[in-house]
Amino acid sequence: MVDVVSSPCEGRLASTALQLHPHALRLLRTRLSSLNERALEDDEEGQAVRIRGSGQREAIACAAALAIAFALPADEANAFSEPIGTKMSLIKWSGTAGRARYKFVSKPVVTSQPSWSFPLPTDDLTLGANGSVTVTANDCRFTCILYAWPYDGYWGWRGLGSPVGSNGWVYRDRGRGSTCKFVLIKENVIRVLTTQTELPVRRWGLNSDVAMELRAGTDSYCALATAPHLKEVAGLLLKMKDQPPPVDCPAEIQFNNNGDSTTTHN
Repeated sequence: MVDVVSSPCEGRLASTALQLHPHALRLLRTRLSSLNERALEDDEEGQAVRIRGSGQREAIACAAALAIAFALPADEANAFSEPIGTKMSLIKWSGTAGRARYKFVSKPVVTSQPSWSFPLPTDDLTLGANGSVTVTANDCRFTCILYAWPYDGYWGWRGLGSPVGSNGWVYRDRGRGSTCKFVLIKENVIRVLTTQTELPVRRWGLNSDVAMELRAGTDSYCALATAPHLKEVAGLLLKMKDQPPPVDCPAEIQFNNNGDSTTTHN
């Protein structure tokens, strides 16, 4: 019987394990074990490996799983970077848990989106490259991963409408300790919720601008809330509201220290 550890399928899995959600890694290893036990056998001389009839389904399942895990990103020629406004966003710390969460809501702004709607992702978000949410504030940056996986009741992306994704996409991760908890992308609203954000909040007048980037497949959305903000409570709350979209989406937003305990973005 062939040892799965030395198989090409397992080798590729091990070499890129850090790119996979832990739950996906367990599913793939379970599938590979099933393939090892039921699908493969050596011929009499040990010179070849053949697939038995019922094992063909296992081999196909393994190939499909790896295709999801290792698929190349879609053609980036059609990718977009969309500046979006901030209807409401906040960084809120919990005094008892000692943790911060980030919440963001955006709705189309008539002056920046003549069609009064957001563009929807051009990719199937259950395949290809993982997405991410990145929030930058007060010289700190937080990033969590949106795993390219179909929603299974536990975590992953679910396309809305028929055909899938025509009405938008929703991402959930119910895992304990997960940080990208919820993302909704529709033509009329974009919502983001992350936990364990751990971005510092300073006293009034000392907080920087707050930048958010949402990557969905090869597409991205970006927002920028400029200081001073609606509410600034040191160590507890930073709340932004009714901010226009930035002019464009930079490759990376960097902040400069002004030497007076404040920062500004490039």
